[in-house]
Amino acid sequence: MPKKVDAKHPADRAKIVFNWSGRLPPDDVILSTDWTLETPLALSAQAVVGLRCILWLTGGTLNTEPRITLRMTSQAGYDLTRSVLMPIRDL
Repeated sequence: MPKKVDAKHPADRAKIVFNWSGRLPPDDVILSTDWTLETPLALSAQAVVGLRCILWLTGGTLNTEPRITLRMTSQAGYDLTRSVLMPIRDL
């Protein structure tokens, strides 16, 4: 079962950070990311900062827990996938 992140309201713009520093060598570089979002979540912005992948999300349907999945490939040859659930609540 994926880990749950902080809840958001459907009208909020929320940030999720996937920190790979514990899984990648410190001198590695993230080459590519591929995000999968369950609708109606929408990608507002994304960035890679060092060994962190940052995703800004909007939307969502009240009382659901859509899955957010990130697949990351690094220069050292790592190909890692992680998923989280984001509860959508009336905060």
